[in-house]
Amino acid sequence: MNLDNDKNSHLPEKPFTLSSYGDVDKRRYHPLLTSLVATFLYGSFVLGTLMPLVLLLLAGLMYMDLVPRYALMALTTIVCLDYIIPLPVGDRPNIYFKERWDRMICEGAQMYFPGRSIFLPKQLSKDKSYILASWPHGLLAGGCHLGFYDFETHCGIYPLYSGASIMRYVPLTRRIIYTLGCVDVTKKSLIRALDVKSHGPKYPYNVVHLIVGGIHEMFYTPVGSEYEQIIVRSRKGFIKLALRTGSDIIPYYSFGANQTYARISGPKSLLCTISRRFRFSVLMWFGRWWIPMSFIPFQVPLLGVVGEVFEVPKVKESEITDELVQSVHSDFCKRLKILFDTYKVVYVEEMGADRSWLTRELKFEDE
Repeated sequence: MNLDNDKNSHLPEKPFTLSSYGDVDKRRYHPLLTSLVATFLYGSFVLGTLMPLVLLLLAGLMYMDLVPRYALMALTTIVCLDYIIPLPVGDRPNIYFKERWDRMICEGAQMYFPGRSIFLPKQLSKDKSYILASWPHGLLAGGCHLGFYDFETHCGIYPLYSGASIMRYVPLTRRIIYTLGCVDVTKKSLIRALDVKSHGPKYPYNVVHLIVGGIHEMFYTPVGSEYEQIIVRSRKGFIKLALRTGSDIIPYYSFGANQTYARISGPKSLLCTISRRFRFSVLMWFGRWWIPMSFIPFQVPLLGVVGEVFEVPKVKESEITDELVQSVHSDFCKRLKILFDTYKVVYVEEMGADRSWLTRELKFEDE
């Protein structure tokens, strides 16, 4: 395909810079260490998610005398200790660990996928909060971490993750994410983390990362899809949250995140229905080399684009109406599509992604 013949396939005119944390001359950490950190991150998440099944499997193996009893006892003891020891305060992450962790993740991603990020916000204020609205969810929210370290280097801001309340109960994984900074995806927790007027200044923790599509979006864009499909049209809660707390919104799109794992179930599947019903993902996937339920992702290019700030009208809570929410939401959806159409070209030309991305559309859940 010739770029010059495609009206939607031109590199953006404004300057942009690809992150270079993983370049040989800029690495802080040994490649083996970053690889181990990334493996531990994905592996612990999968293991924690499947922990009940793991315990049942070990119990069965122990019953058949294939595994010594002390193995199950040791694992059970570790899980119990994890629940007994209080969790760190999620909205006050340990900066020492977080800065190093985020850096190692970026370096490892650039070497493995390769993965890079683009940071477009020109200036962020210390006196307000921001919602980093991220798409797509993909599997394990893969790819969303690529832009985190950019906030730290450009603005001295340490973004907080957000996750379903059930993550507080996933053994071992919960301790990692709350040490790195995480708040529950509940109205009360998010308002406390974002509302500067009611709860005081938040800097340097004044950016909260929110995967708007949620676990339902894990079933969108399954393997073989010819377009990217995300959930945003029916999600107006993040707009209401921004209006309520006076926060602005930073759009974030991770190109390639849907392709890091092959998911075979679509949004109309039985597994999707079950997941929505119980608010917990029940999903079958394949990782690299088509290994079922593997935590090792396919080696596809990743590009995380942190978009320019989308300013939200500053109004009193009594002035927030359905019409205002709809208007702001509509404007944001247009901005999101522009971001996708603009930087999918960068994804191809700079990251070496398949050229079919040049004609790939971004569709919402009702399209």
